Amino acid sequence: MSCLNPLHQRLSPLAQGELGREHALELLAHVEVCANCARDLDLYADLVTVAASPLTRPVDRLERWRARAPKFLFVIVVGFALLGVIDQVLGPTKKPDYAALAERVEPPATDPNVVDPYASELAAALADAPREDWASVVVKLDAFLDLHPDHALARFHRASAQRALGRFDAARVDLRLLREATQGPLRDDAEWALVHLELAADEPRAALGVLDDIERRNGAYAGRAIELAERVRAVR
Repeated sequence: MSCLNPLHQRLSPLAQGELGREHALELLAHVEVCANCARDLDLYADLVTVAASPLTRPVDRLERWRARAPKFLFVIVVGFALLGVIDQVLGPTKKPDYAALAERVEPPATDPNVVDPYASELAAALADAPREDWASVVVKLDAFLDLHPDHALARFHRASAQRALGRFDAARVDLRLLREATQGPLRDDAEWALVHLELAADEPRAALGVLDDIERRNGAYAGRAIELAERVRAVR
């Protein structure tokens, strides 16, 4: 019984070398899985001079690939095995972990020598901080800063809470504003907090930029900035 696949009609042209390469290879792939077509192709091939037919070229090529397949498979298996050995000897390639260098920088304590008319309101906004309910702290500080936008310490506390929530962009905005708009110890603390925020956010270049500024100004954190910059560059 002959195969009903339309490809069966191309067997005779294939045996006579009248098919193009792509069609010949397509038909040979079918012959590989169809016993009827394989039998009929043998019959057609007997009727022509096989040696003069291009049929021998794709068939020979197919046989050569069959012979080489086990060797290629062996090379692939050995290659993966060697990669496994190298990985064990040298250790897996890891992405630099800058976050491991990041510390949590707490907002400074309220200066007892400075009278803050909003101290009780700020304390109420921070009531959930001991429980580390940072989302609630942010909501309350948002409301507080809507009323008192220039309250630097409240902005520092909000940046700290935002970082704890992983909201690095929001925390960065507050800390940069403090860095630009304040002076003295509060500015130094905000700058140091910004360094560790950038490390936690996996932004080593930004962290190094701030560390260089601290070192250049010889601020309160200059000595620690030099040491931390060396550690960051060592990770790189």
